[in-house]
Amino acid sequence: MKAIRISKHGSLDVLKVDDIEIPKCNSDEVLINI
Repeated sequence: MKAIRISKHGSLDVLKVDDIEIPKCNSDEVLINI
């Protein structure tokens, strides 16, 4: 499964594509299944 993760580091929004096995949702991350 691949997910697009938007991580907030201060005032920067970092967009990453991660390979994940178990979807997780944190307060500073948004996971979108693609």
